[in-house]
Amino acid sequence: SRLRRFNGLEGTPLYPPLRSGLALEPGPYGDYILSLNRLDAAKRIGLLLEALRQAPEVKAVIAGTGPEADNLKRQASRLGIANRVEFVGFVSDEEASRLYRSARAVYYAPVDEDYGYGTIEALQAARPVVTTDDAGGVLEFVEDSVTGLVTSPEPAAIARSLQLIVADQEDAERMGRAGQAKISDITWDRVADALLEVGG
Repeated sequence: SRLRRFNGLEGTPLYPPLRSGLALEPGPYGDYILSLNRLDAAKRIGLLLEALRQAPEVKAVIAGTGPEADNLKRQASRLGIANRVEFVGFVSDEEASRLYRSARAVYYAPVDEDYGYGTIEALQAARPVVTTDDAGGVLEFVEDSVTGLVTSPEPAAIARSLQLIVADQEDAERMGRAGQAKISDITWDRVADALLEVGG
């Protein structure tokens, strides 16, 4: 849509598959919401923290580093939720895989992101994604109540989604399985075939 709007060109998106190093076979559904991102303003981790304040039964694990790390830790303390939010910093591929495989769901709600690689990682691990209706390319994969929960970018609305997904493991599993199926055709073979077709 951006090519069309700014350059008058039609384009076909070719979605890059998961990078090597991650092992995202689905595991048992845990009791925490995972956020694995660069910790900067565009990823809106602060919005997750605000939502957690309104969802007192929900726990979160926040992985990643970035310029907002210290501010986010202070925000969690200020909101009185530091005992329910674990900041684990940079994680290896092995640890990232474990965190995905054991989460109840993944929060991924950037501002109008082009692709949203974290979405693909979450769905590959059969974890539903909690996102917002202005997250951009994420919404090509996350359909409300099908592969995750989509809501307005408001703390109260996100809090409701978090509460729903933590309260109903069976529904989380259903959406997780649907998400895994939705991205099953994102492969390098498909990318190569599409490029060869255009170039042929």
